[in-house]
Amino acid sequence: MSPRFASALVSLINEPSPLLGVDGAERAAEFIGSVTGSDPAELLGSFEPAGRFARSEHIAAAAARVRPAIRAVVRRGDPYRD
Repeated sequence: MSPRFASALVSLINEPSPLLGVDGAERAAEFIGSVTGSDPAELLGSFEPAGRFARSEHIAAAAARVRPAIRAVVRRGDPYRD
């Protein structure tokens, strides 16, 4: 990844207005070329993903721990209910 392109992307978090005119692939390529001074196709062609994204399995583990407590409350009834 180009440090200039990375810097431009991070700066968009605070000031996204440079993207307002980007309405398609051609305009996106122009934007990338303007901020990096590089050929957009060459720059994007060198991109390598850091890895794969996967859905977190923490929610299933948390639900398994909480489920028995919820069942116990349901069986007893809600002590905070009028």
